[in-house]
Amino acid sequence: MRQKIIYAMPVAAMMFAATPAMAGERAQGGFRVSAQVPVSCKIEPGVFSAQDDNEVVTGTLFEACNTNRGFSVIATHRELAVGERVSVQYGRDTSELNPGGFSFVAMRAGARFGPVPVTIQTGDIAQPISISFSLTAV
Repeated sequence: MRQKIIYAMPVAAMMFAATPAMAGERAQGGFRVSAQVPVSCKIEPGVFSAQDDNEVVTGTLFEACNTNRGFSVIATHRELAVGERVSVQYGRDTSELNPGGFSFVAMRAGARFGPVPVTIQTGDIAQPISISFSLTAV
């Protein structure tokens, strides 16, 4: 009979050793979860239309940028000849294009996702102009 007790004791000891820990009623704990999302900015054209005189073009661009620091809107275009003038109204911001072919059009604060109205007005231009817009995160 003694052998049965010897075998039973290790099994009972393992049962008590495997008991999970229990927290008291007032115990507190927590954890923290974090993720790092890469900055992503893009701009897509909508529908643009020119008025009869072709001096005013209106349309919509769709901007999406997920950075809270904001971003710059940049226009690239051909170099402007002396006397040529082109203005761009991007949302509420209005600017004149730089004669060199690279122009800052607007500075946007915070993350954005949605359409933006755009109006391009030309003055006396010698030849047609094409403008490409891009976003650069700050």
